[in-house]
Amino acid sequence: MFEAVEANDRKAVHPKFSHVTKAISVAKFADFSEIVHVIRNTYSLANVVYHAAFIPGAPAGHHLFHTFEQGGQHHHVWNDFFWIYAIAAALRNAVMPADWADYPLTDEIRAIFADAKTFDVGRQGVSMPLRHPSGSYGVLTLTSNASAREWATEQGRALPEMLFIGDMLHKRYVEIVSLEEKPDFSTPLNSREREALALLASGHEVKQIAALFKCSQTTVRNELRSASLKLH
Repeated sequence: MFEAVEANDRKAVHPKFSHVTKAISVAKFADFSEIVHVIRNTYSLANVVYHAAFIPGAPAGHHLFHTFEQGGQHHHVWNDFFWIYAIAAALRNAVMPADWADYPLTDEIRAIFADAKTFDVGRQGVSMPLRHPSGSYGVLTLTSNASAREWATEQGRALPEMLFIGDMLHKRYVEIVSLEEKPDFSTPLNSREREALALLASGHEVKQIAALFKCSQTTVRNELRSASLKLH
């Protein structure tokens, strides 16, 4: 499970957080398979999958990096990658991370998540949509063998960190694959965008954030999209 921050200090980060982000910032294509293992081991997860589902102009291919063991029934059932593409399609227009336990997905996706427990992919999971101003789209999936209660607690503590890592991972991969100029990281978030992201990361739904802001849900979604573009 996540082991990232102190229970009473949401500003604290994992002691190896900077190690992970530095590795991503200088990564080459050949390094991505190792990086997903670094993320898994650093945060004591069961598995990590990064899937760059769509990159404009990039050659066709899996664009897929994971920590699954090779061989055996586990490999046969899960490494056909059907489930990864199904998740990517299901989250194509999503703004928020999808916890496998309660995200309103199709019966097909729910069955895939249920099978994950059977084949030791992880008892719990969360899939995070990742976007880039170029129009690219990816998904970072994390799984854990923690109990439901432990998973809920650890998500609340470490999910903001993992969202940052996911954004950075996808951004770096797009840079490498598309050979585009490094994006400008200097565009700051405004106070409303920062507050909306903080509330989202703490578990608030869009409608709850809208009530707190005394505005429409559409306005909140626009704030979140704007923040996402700046972070990407």
